[in-house]
Amino acid sequence: SILKDTDFIVPPKASIKSCSDSEGTSIPIVKARLMGRIFSDRTRSMDLYECRLVESGLDISPDWEYGPILVKNETWIQFLAEDGSEPEITMRYEQPGTYTAERKIKLAKIRKSNDVIEPEIEMDMNIPNFIFDDENLGMQSVIYSLVPNSLRAQLRTSSVPENSVFPKSSEWISLPAKAIGDEIYSPPESILRQFPLDGSKLAETPLHIRFSLSIPPLDIVEKNASFVPLGKCPGLVCEDGVTLRDTRGHRIVPVLHRPTLAEKRSWSFASSIADEIIGGGKTMVVSDEFGTGKDPFSKHLRISIGKKTPIEFIPWPDAGSGSSMLKGLPDVIAKLATTNASRILLIPSSLDIRRGVPARTQSRIICAALQTARANRSVRNIVICTPIPLENENQIEEELAREMKTNTRQDFAVNKVIDLSSFVREQHNWRSYYRQELNSPAIKDIHPTHMVEQIAQFIADSI
Repeated sequence: SILKDTDFIVPPKASIKSCSDSEGTSIPIVKARLMGRIFSDRTRSMDLYECRLVESGLDISPDWEYGPILVKNETWIQFLAEDGSEPEITMRYEQPGTYTAERKIKLAKIRKSNDVIEPEIEMDMNIPNFIFDDENLGMQSVIYSLVPNSLRAQLRTSSVPENSVFPKSSEWISLPAKAIGDEIYSPPESILRQFPLDGSKLAETPLHIRFSLSIPPLDIVEKNASFVPLGKCPGLVCEDGVTLRDTRGHRIVPVLHRPTLAEKRSWSFASSIADEIIGGGKTMVVSDEFGTGKDPFSKHLRISIGKKTPIEFIPWPDAGSGSSMLKGLPDVIAKLATTNASRILLIPSSLDIRRGVPARTQSRIICAALQTARANRSVRNIVICTPIPLENENQIEEELAREMKTNTRQDFAVNKVIDLSSFVREQHNWRSYYRQELNSPAIKDIHPTHMVEQIAQFIADSI
């Protein structure tokens, strides 16, 4: 209890809602309690408080202030205060035309509890890696708490510039208490919020969005993401092979352009005329590097294709557990945008197929590379290959091969699709080429190490 009986002179018509002080000023009665202590790191902690009126009347709706911050305008509040600051909260109650009652509550005087609340309050954002300017997708925020107390958190959404796709909003969310005891390892209850994405509106101008989850007045977690047309993307980084980010660590979602029929016709016409007038030129190859140390794939490409055109070889990096193509995309599009190569040869990474990267994601990574290549006036000819197959059957590989032969080829007026998957499988006893030695039963690599020469020659004969 915050106020003592000796602080009041009870008026003739006493009410549980309010009393008067010695000067006759009416002040509501307030109670407060400390729910526990949240440790944000090893040296910094915060106390979770709850203050409320003894009885909530319709005529009492005070302003609760924590320092300069208006925490909430209701009959009770829940908020966090940093430990060691000896904070106080102000309750101000205004009666229009009569008086303003104000009471400062010293939180340090409240009896502290020994409860410790782990700071496991999190928000994940399920955002697509890419979106085309002619499609509607959706993103999702997932909010959960492992705190053994029920909490009320505030979710704020804002965008810069203000946009109808993400209007500025604020919502109070009740986070249920995490079960303890025998159910301590059960999954936390999550709260989902859906946000529709309109590609046509996102393509108009770069849009930065911010999602913040707080227990006022302190922010608990903040997520940032930007939707940017691919040609306007800042320096991209993808260290984990999972998400594209800018140099500040904010999530970047490139907005891809779906070429129109007129654009595809102009590319096909320009390519045919340029080949007749100019002839050959340098070829940029983007592919996995595989084979033995002294006999890599790039070496055989330079021997086979190099008879006709110089070769610039860009290997997909090994992303560990993520997508090799997504990790390498920032470097690939930077080189595609500035290359003077007249032909682009793109082979998907077999590492992504083996790691289960969805065919849809791989296809959009390829489309991002193709869009960049089409924007480069030096590029006159684009060739893509279906993926090198894995030793065992894989549905992702089959789906990606179909996508490249149909939608990807049509969308970006690809000059030729080389069916590398079928070529490898047509070779006699083709699985043996994946072994450390041709006659050994042990499998060494996901690539046909002993077939690099045949594959390079097949590509050279096909382009």
